[in-house]
Amino acid sequence: MLIDFRVGNFRSFRDEQTLSLVASKRLGDEHCAHCIKVPGLNDRLLRAGVIWGANGSGKSNLFKAMRFAVNLILHGTEPKKAVPYQPFAFSEEHLKSPMVFEFRFMMWDEVYSYGFAADSRQIHEEWLLHHEGGKTTTLFERETAGEGEISMTLGAPLKGKRHPKVAALSTVGTRRNQLFLTSIRDNIAADDYGELLEPVIEWFEKHLSFIGPDDSFVHLAELIVADGQFAEFAGDFLRCSDTGVGGLSVETTELDREHMLGSLDSESLDKMLASAGEGDVIVLGGPDGTQIIVEKEKGPKFKLRRIKADHRIKGGETSELPFAEESDGTRRLLDLLPALYQLQSTCKVFVIDELDRSMHPNLSWEFLRFFLTACEGRCRQLVVTTHEDRLLDLELLRRDEIWFVQKNSDGASELRSLSAYKVRKDLKIDKGYLNGRFGGVPQIGHLLGLLPEATESAEADPDEREAVKAPVRSEIDESSVKNAPGHLARLQEKNPVERAEREARPIHQMAKEKGWTKIDELERRNTVRDAARKRSG
Repeated sequence: MLIDFRVGNFRSFRDEQTLSLVASKRLGDEHCAHCIKVPGLNDRLLRAGVIWGANGSGKSNLFKAMRFAVNLILHGTEPKKAVPYQPFAFSEEHLKSPMVFEFRFMMWDEVYSYGFAADSRQIHEEWLLHHEGGKTTTLFERETAGEGEISMTLGAPLKGKRHPKVAALSTVGTRRNQLFLTSIRDNIAADDYGELLEPVIEWFEKHLSFIGPDDSFVHLAELIVADGQFAEFAGDFLRCSDTGVGGLSVETTELDREHMLGSLDSESLDKMLASAGEGDVIVLGGPDGTQIIVEKEKGPKFKLRRIKADHRIKGGETSELPFAEESDGTRRLLDLLPALYQLQSTCKVFVIDELDRSMHPNLSWEFLRFFLTACEGRCRQLVVTTHEDRLLDLELLRRDEIWFVQKNSDGASELRSLSAYKVRKDLKIDKGYLNGRFGGVPQIGHLLGLLPEATESAEADPDEREAVKAPVRSEIDESSVKNAPGHLARLQEKNPVERAEREARPIHQMAKEKGWTKIDELERRNTVRDAARKRSG
């Protein structure tokens, strides 16, 4: 299970931010079934984390940060190649600083922390810690000097006879652009990882999966053919979701090499066949949601699998359609169902970016409720990003399962949990969110002012033109918000006129309440803009 994830200087995350799935103690037994006790720790872990944010706020960058780190761990960097480097772009200092990533997780009742710091040239630091009974032990620590000289330190647990090959590899060392954990995975057989490293590598390999907004499940047709229970589950879920699909089937067609090359060039196909062993089966994604199966025998066999959707029509008859012709939302749902199916019986963490992509709000809500209800167990978690305010429901989620991402005035993303705010249990969270109380919503100016008619009406007066083209912003006396709650302290980034209009309060009243300055100027500009709107309307 994921305990927390820390990231810094990656894309929009300038300062280090932490997504924590540790349950807040002050929330007591709120949705207690959502919490799992961690052996050896006083904390409980949450089974879900849901992250909201405006477009461009950075919520997808959190997903990309986790996926980036795992890809670097599992696939590494080629010799003499640069480490993929994606620092915070709006700061000269950070363009020269390393990215930082750290996972704290539980595997087989053991708790670990693994992290690293890297730039395009090298891995600056890397560490693996083991937590047990309130005690933290360093398993290994690596530092790379400016000239590329690597210093490796093995902790006492890895120096003994239980991990001889790891100890030997540490003396040989690794490349400056390669993680030591990746070198262990590449150079040592799984049976020789040892009892302390085996759960670490297996967690990253098999227990942490990612689904992006445009990802499709490549093995979907194979899963429907091989697992009748999944085929039945998927068909039932689609039918109960009112998609019009009553069941799924798979059509298989033999292909020759010439037709196979329609989706793969000849050189790539030859390399793929050369690397495969006798009797191996290779699965490739084909066009329009199809699946290409390559069975390597004496002569390779090629098959095309196409998923069909059964539709029950009037009179009880059934009609089939290629699943590629179903709606985007239906296809998105089917691509997510293998995750929901696996989480009912398998210890995994699924991280999904834009859960609600193309799906109806009610369907997104039911998907999350199904997981929280049907996938109970102490090793199953779901972390998702979303725009859907329908999910901001305290009858569905705990307050510490709800997170918001918002960019500050420097363009840096900040991550904050709803549990950091003092809110009543009966508060309409979705309404407060849309009103900007928790951040993570776009601050939209007067878009109608961009219409040609409105622009032309303001051409006679520069003040009117300014009022029509851009939102009005105020300066705020810092002393007036110094002791205010965090969301009020960020009001200097907001538009007080638009905020006043939304909350149906006069600008002078809001100014008095919030301590804004230059109010006379604001009222004058507001009057000018209203006059421009009247003439344009």
